[in-house]
Amino acid sequence: MKKQWCIPEVGAEFVWRMEDVLDLYEEPYEEPYDPNKPTVCFDEMPYEMVAEKRVSIPAKPGCPERYD
Repeated sequence: MKKQWCIPEVGAEFVWRMEDVLDLYEEPYEEPYDPNKPTVCFDEMPYEMVAEKRVSIPAKPGCPERYD
């Protein structure tokens, strides 16, 4: 049995960049909302990362293997 997990690394640069993205989301729209022309936001890379970034933690009795 395997259990997925992720340990966030929240540092000053992460917080600064996240605040920048959130400020962008708060900006007012120039035009009123039009359901025929919805606003779309892309703030992630257009590809999937499949390589392991961290070493997995082996399974122990009563605890499944954990991997990122």
